[in-house]
Formats: sequence, C-alpha cells, structure tokens
Amino acid sequence: MAFPVKPLSRILYDRLRDRFDPRVKDSVARRLAQRVALAVIGNRLAAWEPLHERAILLATQAEQLPVEQLHAIFEEICGVLLVGHVVPLQQVKRDIMEARDWYLGMCICRQARRVNDLYLPDSEQVYLLGSEDDCRPWLQRLVRTWERVQGSDHVTSPEATALLRRFATLGRVGDEGYSTGAFFEQSWPHYELLLDHPRYVSHWRQTMRNNRRTWRMHPEVLAAWVDLAYFARGAVFTSMAVVDERYTICTCPGPENDGGCLLFNWTFHSDNPHVLRCHAEGQRQDERGEPLPCARFEGRADKPCFGCGCDHDAPGGELPARLPDPRPGYDD
Repeated sequence: MAFPVKPLSRILYDRLRDRFDPRVKDSVARRLAQRVALAVIGNRLAAWEPLHERAILLATQAEQLPVEQLHAIFEEICGVLLVGHVVPLQQVKRDIMEARDWYLGMCICRQARRVNDLYLPDSEQVYLLGSEDDCRPWLQRLVRTWERVQGSDHVTSPEATALLRRFATLGRVGDEGYSTGAFFEQSWPHYELLLDHPRYVSHWRQTMRNNRRTWRMHPEVLAAWVDLAYFARGAVFTSMAVVDERYTICTCPGPENDGGCLLFNWTFHSDNPHVLRCHAEGQRQDERGEPLPCARFEGRADKPCFGCGCDHDAPGGELPARLPDPRPGYDD
C-alpha cells in the first residue's frame, strides 16, 4: 500500500469532519485521522485480519467511498486503536505498590494542546473541583509524604525533588505561593504514570525515559500525587491499549473539563460506544447489575458510570485519612 500518510490523513479529516459530532474537538478529529492513516499505511495492524480488508479500502478508495461507509470503517478502526480501560483509583495505587520502578511522564496530549485542562475556560485560574481550602490538605499530604521518605529516597528525580522541596519550604513559611493550583502549574504537563509492572508493556516507558520526558518518583509520593489529581481535579485513570497491550496509565480529564482528553472527547461524542471499556467491578449498578450513570458529575451523567474509584455502597468511603472531599456531592 504505497500511499502517503499525510494525504490520507487529510482526506479522512476533510471528508468526515462534518460527519462527527460538533463537540468533538478539531484537534481530536485531526489526531484520530492521523492515527487511522498511520495504522492503515505504516503499522502492523493493517495486516491484522480483522482490519486488513478495511485498511485496503481506506488506503486505496478513501476519496471515492460513500461518506457513511467511510465513517463506519473509520469508527471500526478507531475501536481498535483508541481503547481505554478505566483503572479505578484503588487499582492504580495497588499497581504502584506492586511495580518495580515508577515514573511520572509528560502527557503528549497536553503538550500538543489537544487537552487544555489546566485552567478554567478563558481564565488564568487552575481548574479545581473545590476551593483551595478544600484542596490544600491533599497537597499537604503529598508534601508531607515526600518529607517523610526523603531521607531514604534514592528514587525521585532531581526535578521532582526540587519541586517538592520548594513547596515544602513555601508551606513552612506560609507563603501564598503554596497552593494546589500553583503545584499543578509547576508540575504540568507531567500527568502520565509509567510503571515497571507486568500489566503494562515496557516500550513506551523506555521511549519516554530515553527522550528525558519522565520524572522518576518514589512509589509513596506517586500514590499521594494520584490522590491529589483524583480528588482535587476529578481525574479518571485509564490504561490505553492497542490490541489489548496496555502501555501506560493516563491521568485523563473528565468530559466536564475542557471537553475531555482524546479518549473522553471521542468516547462521549462519537458513534462508537465501545471505545471506553469500563471496569465493571467499579461501576455504579442497579439491583439487576445494569450500569447506572455517574452520581457525582453532571457532565458524565449521559454515559454509564466509569468505575473510576467511588465507593458506591458507602459514598466517601474511598477518602483516606478523613480529608475533605472537594468533589461534587454524591447524589443517589
């Protein structure tokens, strides 16, 4: 299939953009067109039998196919390329403690500005679920965890150590710069968890390390960072997979924040309901075992509960150490 990637990507985007829901970001639509083109032209997936015939059609007839047929093929390939398994908060922390090495990597979606979830829209105020007073105890818990382990911490990278040391100092002197918003500003875009763990393949972690796009983290510090991102910013942890090979844990913004990341923006507004594979064990369900909508976030109410980590039997039971809960109230 000697067909250049860039022209195919452009054809897919131009012909399908009006077919997508207008809430799908242009940047997401372009990136998906690029991914599909790369898979069809230069990826082993093109030779994979379930996709081979459709890959050939896209590579050779993308300009001639009826739009509806083109869209159906595009959705089918996206269902293989863009699959995210929700990893409940509790599983994320178990994976961290079971891993042999730990990194916080730069998120390429945020670097490429496909996700602009740091600030509130048209504002310089960092997006937080609650007030700074509600979120600061979670930052304090992270900093105190680092202070507790630093004497024996030969793991955490110098960059992360310098950041945590700076915030520890700001906290001790009561400086106004000691805030959850400031911490996320200064650690941005390090949002991707890369673990040396049997559940996740190693090549992406190794690539990110080789490109110096990671901070090595003490596991207890990383677990406290995970809690901060989850409770203060409503992060949903997902594990991206290609043909069931998981390679990272992404810290995704939910659809209520900037319309969501590549995964959530497409999941909520495409015609493919199977892109996001929820973790059934963690889902909110009725007495028949059927999934119910999210009970906390209005912006997630038109999809089944993700299973992100809420304790549905005892709302708030997932909170460690009786810290304040900045999230919206749980609505039965």
